[in-house]
Amino acid sequence: MAFFEFFQSESAKETWRRIGALALVVVVVGFFVNVAGGLYSKSRMLQEERRKKEEELSLVQQENERLRTEIQFLGSESALEREAKSRLNYKKPGEEVVIIVPPEEKQAATTSPVDESWWGYFKNLVTSF
Repeated sequence: MAFFEFFQSESAKETWRRIGALALVVVVVGFFVNVAGGLYSKSRMLQEERRKKEEELSLVQQENERLRTEIQFLGSESALEREAKSRLNYKKPGEEVVIIVPPEEKQAATTSPVDESWWGYFKNLVTSF
């Protein structure tokens, strides 16, 4: 009975209250540390996403500027004429259109298509002697 009487004394009750309060403080601090860690990682993720979006915005702005320059150039009379000639085969009265055709490559009649397999390599090696 002496064991149970100890737990019923005022000093034991006070000790258990302190232990309970300490455990509650540890749980609350742990909860706040967990929440703060989650917020920190989310903050880092959002910062990285923001950096990527800013890079993407910069690229889009550069492309936009390039297209504005191209639009301005294509609005000129000489650019319009050049595009009409190249795409629509347009010619001014009195002009002659010359089309240059690149020469065809001639293959020897004795050459056969190249066989890419190892057997084809070996066969070509043997027949070349």
